[in-house]
Amino acid sequence: MIANETTEALVERICRAAKAAAPPLARAGTAARNDALRAMARGLRDRAEFLKAENAGDVAAGEAHGLSGAMIDRLRLADKVIAQIVQGRLDKFGAEISLMEQPFVKDPSLTIDALVTEKIAKIGERISVRRFVRYRLGEDDRHA
Repeated sequence: MIANETTEALVERICRAAKAAAPPLARAGTAARNDALRAMARGLRDRAEFLKAENAGDVAAGEAHGLSGAMIDRLRLADKVIAQIVQGRLDKFGAEISLMEQPFVKDPSLTIDALVTEKIAKIGERISVRRFVRYRLGEDDRHA
């Protein structure tokens, strides 16, 4: 955090940095994306004690404001919860950024990987995706 930076400014700065990093990461090779995902997971795991210490303040504030025991339990971060967050985020991020994990637009019940595997089995030839173009409909990055 930069000295005298508000929480809102910090979150905005982090979000802008993440948005700027997304396109190059999407164009990166599989090894680079996997390295980035592993680095993010390591970063969360390495900061688990910091996250739990910060969370303790949130829990105390919740208790002071009369949150129920059930809500306090849901708010509290334990090692198991942090591990689940890390894995869930990695799975979600991997599916969003990897073409092969995305749903096929003509049949969302199939991933691109499943579609390619299905076509390989049907025609008996090796198929690989060498290049693709991604279009974002309805987004305007000029105002970001």
